[in-house]
Amino acid sequence: MMPSKKLLSLRKKLEVVNVSEKEHLSVRKLAEKINTGKTQAAEIVKNKDNIRLQWESGDNVNQKRVPLKTDGLQIDNAWFSRARSQNIPISGSLVKAKAHEIAQKLRDKF
Repeated sequence: MMPSKKLLSLRKKLEVVNVSEKEHLSVRKLAEKINTGKTQAAEIVKNKDNIRLQWESGDNVNQKRVPLKTDGLQIDNAWFSRARSQNIPISGSLVKAKAHEIAQKLRDKF
């Protein structure tokens, strides 16, 4: 029976990459060794460069998931609260227009 999906920390992913390169294991053998599914092991090996970049940049090594960016959510929440406090009726078209405006601002940041 296949093991349930385990979330691995950045530190553990880096260890998996190092084991993969040092021992030249197949994805199946690597998955068995770290007790995860083949797909997860293959994704770790495929993204080894990104994993190393995250490690070198000093990201949280114990973090298991990458959090979503909340800038847009905070902007949207502030706008919504301000509009409601001024008793402005918020319709679908108004929300859609504000979402489009926020999306444009976020694209400019990248």
